[in-house]
Amino acid sequence: REVAFTACVPQTREQKYTVTKYTQVPEEKVVTTTVCVPVTVQKPVTVRTCHVVAKTITVPADSCGAGACGGCAPCATGCSACGG
Repeated sequence: REVAFTACVPQTREQKYTVTKYTQVPEEKVVTTTVCVPVTVQKPVTVRTCHVVAKTITVPADSCGAGACGGCAPCATGCSACGG
């Protein structure tokens, strides 16, 4: 008796296809930024200052010492303000 069956026969096939490969490539990039940097500067500033200034003044003296006989010193003889 004969029996029909299917047998797998190996075959060699070649097929061409496109392959895409991704590779990381370093890229240089320049970034410009603005930053605030503390800087020491000198500026003219108006400042009020007080100075002690020597000043000579002339004070008229009474004819008989201090206070025309009402002061510390007694009147001298012949004082016209107190008659002494």
